[in-house]
Amino acid sequence: MSSIEQVFSKSFIRVVPRIDLDSILAASTMLHNLSERGVDVAISFDTTSILEGREEVVLLGLPQPKGAKAIVLGKHPNSTLTGSVVYEMERKFGVHAWDKVLSIAAGVYEGVDVGREGPKGVEKSILNELLTKGLIEQELGFRVWGYKRVSILKALTRTIIPPLPGLTGREEVVMKMLAELKLQPGMRASETGVEQDPNLLRKFILLLESNIVGDKALKEKIERRLVGYVYTTTIDGTLVDLVELLGAFLVFLSLVKGAPYQLLEVTLHQRLAYDFLNVYEDAIDIVARAMSTPLASPSRVTEMPEPLNRPELLVEALRFIYPIESRKPIIVRRDGELMTTVGELLRVGYPVEEVYESCGPDQLCRVREDGSLVKA
Repeated sequence: MSSIEQVFSKSFIRVVPRIDLDSILAASTMLHNLSERGVDVAISFDTTSILEGREEVVLLGLPQPKGAKAIVLGKHPNSTLTGSVVYEMERKFGVHAWDKVLSIAAGVYEGVDVGREGPKGVEKSILNELLTKGLIEQELGFRVWGYKRVSILKALTRTIIPPLPGLTGREEVVMKMLAELKLQPGMRASETGVEQDPNLLRKFILLLESNIVGDKALKEKIERRLVGYVYTTTIDGTLVDLVELLGAFLVFLSLVKGAPYQLLEVTLHQRLAYDFLNVYEDAIDIVARAMSTPLASPSRVTEMPEPLNRPELLVEALRFIYPIESRKPIIVRRDGELMTTVGELLRVGYPVEEVYESCGPDQLCRVREDGSLVKA
């Protein structure tokens, strides 16, 4: 019996997801669909509960500590956790179309769908179904935030994942770049014609490379994430870009202290996506400008700029810039206190039990400048 079939067979499960978008969306999908089928689902982000061992827990995006009663839900090859949960649930009893749309969004966001080939994992069959039914549209383009909705100026300055150090939050730099391309800054990003004109595309890529701050490897990594299929869906007649939607979730997560629990409801109530997008629209330009300096001058220990309340957005952007093999965590300073996240400590190899015991119920971890943990 697979781990997810074990979950289906229970009448009650307690789920502990890591606080990242893929794990939260996977948990939300389980909450939505299993509750409809008579499984009582309780979700907590408190990692100390995993160590208590009073009852079996289901872990999403988190490793199992020694001696714990836990079911660890894994990913299918080349797939996200959300896509894997949706795929297995669909095979078992079917899931809502909105859950499938969000699984494609998670796939693009996590980089499992890169270039012209599209997804290679379980998201491939999910996407084909959604395309056939007209629930998603796709076209080759640039995965900048708001590609189908906002101007090329806003799309380039607002994009934070992947980070565009030197361009993110810096309208004056992007304006100069667009002037060299003879593009009007107010043109919608999807209507500039850059993708269809080989000479303009070549010049655009060269200007991206010359204005992005970083070495050749980072610039190539950014370009691979930027170019590919852009997916859109329609919610109550409004066109929504899935890359921007996941960006809105991440911005909301970093602005609102109770955001992890609020994001869990997004599969239950599709219209909540509007609420998150509205918060994003009000804040994104301020957030991008605030992050422009730490992205262009990255440091392993950095100040968390206003108006961020949680460090996930900044940590994820800086992690993209820093070499993946780095064995030291990204640390942020807020009001003189140093912190990082459970996910970041696990990424660099801290002992699982120590991380779970030392970090707070919000999966934020107090650390010293050398990275050593301060118990919560």
